[in-house]
Amino acid sequence: MLDLLQSYFKDLKNIKPATEEEIKEFWIEAKKGNQKAIKRLVELNYCLVVPIAKRFTKRGVDLVDLISDGNIGLMKAVEKFEPKKDIKFSTYATYWIEQFIRKSIEYNSKTIRLPSYIYDMINKWKKTKNILMAKINKEPTVKEIAKELNITSEKAEEINFIICSLEQISSLDVTVSDDLDTLKKDNIKDDITKTPETIAEIVRDSQSIQKAINLLPEREAEILRMRFGIDNRPVCSLSEIGKKFNLSRERVRQIELRAVKRLKVIFLKQ
Repeated sequence: MLDLLQSYFKDLKNIKPATEEEIKEFWIEAKKGNQKAIKRLVELNYCLVVPIAKRFTKRGVDLVDLISDGNIGLMKAVEKFEPKKDIKFSTYATYWIEQFIRKSIEYNSKTIRLPSYIYDMINKWKKTKNILMAKINKEPTVKEIAKELNITSEKAEEINFIICSLEQISSLDVTVSDDLDTLKKDNIKDDITKTPETIAEIVRDSQSIQKAINLLPEREAEILRMRFGIDNRPVCSLSEIGKKFNLSRERVRQIELRAVKRLKVIFLKQ
């Protein structure tokens, strides 16, 4: 992580400055859709993102991720900004940078954590799907969406898999009745007579479930990998895992069962 930051800051220092006249010309060209001018304006204003991102570092999200999403907000600001209006670009951009950083924090504070670019692709997917539905008056196929996004079928299937998995996992995290501490996933009746050992065999044999494990919260995913010897790891006992995470044996067992239940909901009920 430190290497990434050092590399990023080094790249910032290498950005060639521009005169006021050049910047005015960049804005004129950018409003015409000139991609080189847009890119140049974004580069010249990267310095706005870092101090804003640093203000949010105590929210549980890595600075690299905050900067990455802040840069997306900066790009949005360049796209939306009207130079003729009586407002400084830095003031205008701050709003968009903060909005995208807050979204980053919101996403990362949820049960499921994914890189920001994945969420960006999901948003594009859903937007394209809605546009196609309006055009053809029916649910578009994965192949049709892939064609519209100009991506491979394999990539499309992967995105669709992630979306379906997120929806199914997230549906378990809604509260039930008036008990705000009781989640839907905690009340699921396990009608599937699958033991953890059977789950372990499925995990070893199924590439899809390997992907699903990567969607789990980091601690749950790591506990499953250690518990069932995934990725050619030695199988660990509850006590051994507890020592690593500074948890009781019973707490590790609860986390393991919760993680297995998530996988069951995604795959064994399909």
